[in-house]
Amino acid sequence: MRKSFQTCLFLCVIIILGVISACPADAASSGTVGGCQWSLDGTVLNITGSGKLSQRSENAPWGNSITEVIIGEGVTSIDGSVFSECKSLRKVTLPNSLRIIGARAFDECTALTSITIPSGVTTIDDYAFSDCSSLIDITIPKTVTYIGIEIFRHCYSLNNIFVDPANPSYTSVNGVLYSKDMSVLIRYPADKHTVTRTYTVPDSVKEIGMGAFESVWDLLDITLPDSITKIGFNAFFDSVFYYDKDNVYGGCIYVGNYLIYIKDENMTSCTVRAGTKTIADGAFVANHNLQHIILPEGLLSIGDSAFFWSTYLKSIYIPKSVTKIDRNAFCECNAMESVLYSGSSVERHKIRIEKYNTNLTRAKWQYDCCHGGGNHDFKSEVIIKNATCTEVGEARSNCVKCAFPQTRTIPALGHSYGESELIKKPTKKETGVEAAVCKNCGEVQSKVVNKKKPADNAASIGITATLIVLGGVACGYVIFKKRMGRGIGILLPTSPPVKLG
Repeated sequence: MRKSFQTCLFLCVIIILGVISACPADAASSGTVGGCQWSLDGTVLNITGSGKLSQRSENAPWGNSITEVIIGEGVTSIDGSVFSECKSLRKVTLPNSLRIIGARAFDECTALTSITIPSGVTTIDDYAFSDCSSLIDITIPKTVTYIGIEIFRHCYSLNNIFVDPANPSYTSVNGVLYSKDMSVLIRYPADKHTVTRTYTVPDSVKEIGMGAFESVWDLLDITLPDSITKIGFNAFFDSVFYYDKDNVYGGCIYVGNYLIYIKDENMTSCTVRAGTKTIADGAFVANHNLQHIILPEGLLSIGDSAFFWSTYLKSIYIPKSVTKIDRNAFCECNAMESVLYSGSSVERHKIRIEKYNTNLTRAKWQYDCCHGGGNHDFKSEVIIKNATCTEVGEARSNCVKCAFPQTRTIPALGHSYGESELIKKPTKKETGVEAAVCKNCGEVQSKVVNKKKPADNAASIGITATLIVLGGVACGYVIFKKRMGRGIGILLPTSPPVKLG
């Protein structure tokens, strides 16, 4: 009995100590943090002062049970994670003096439904409002010039992201956040609803940002333009597109013509689907089974960390259509031995290979290669465009082993003219014309014939001349001219007479 009582007493002491240690906020109701002063009125936190508010939430003397925060004028910066995991926080008042909202400043404030960002804020850092799962709408003021990565990650209730039209760096189209020039789609709200449940990304977009469609479940279809050259990390993670079986091909997940993730992490070799334009950032990251991969002709880019830490990757076939390999794409691929490249050495050095890809660049590169092994075997050439006398033609053929396309330029034929024919006789007063016709295209080439000289006109008017020779001496000529059907003879003596022989 006594032993049981001692045991019970010990447990009670432990529980009391645990409760005391878990509630540091009860120890004080006011204090100083950096250049700011704080006071706690029940569950309402008031902060005054100036400069940076830099206390991290796990060490904050006010604890994480607060329901409202009022920050007074003078505070210019909220440092990273200051209010992180304040899961009861429902209302926040920010001052006009505020300029910076730090990384994860309001991360996991799961009860927060709205917040007004004052004009004057210039920076909203990484994950600032991530996991604010009750946040519905938010407006970015005109002064914001920098938005960090995934600031609305796991904001499952977010319907719209609005942007002041005067903002020079960002814009919003129907509640979707873009860069001002519409080249980057930054974030599609996770709980945005449309009547058709479809979305067409504008042709101006070149990049889908990190986590842009993460946790989006209302959309059933999306159209991506061919203009896209970069798909960010986790752009479609945990979304309807990630789990749609129709998007899986050959062990990989595709959205349109873009490979976004590896699905079968146990496969040792992979042939990427024909027509693929880009491999997304981190698509094959930390895969420890893949040894060989074949990339398709027409692929344009390989994303950031696409094959990072794929420790057993030994060989890769890269088509000459690739123009960019982003940083870290093959970092920590220490088993890399060979690169089969369909282009020449000159073409390889035109690829923009970013830093931290030494495993790729130090591997043995083989040029003009076929992923079926050895050199290409081209047969059955097809004329796409016939050459003419003035324009080159085009012929195409495909490698019988790998279907790699080859295009050959057919030189222009050049004109081949026949013999010229006189189509207008020249006279003493007018030039003549002769022409020749090209045997290939029928083009006519004309040439001017000079006017006839007077001396050359004798035959055309019926004049003949006979040399008169007497005793071996040329005495002159008898000229006969036909006129009116009669011949008239005229003696033209030589002066002096010419002895012949």
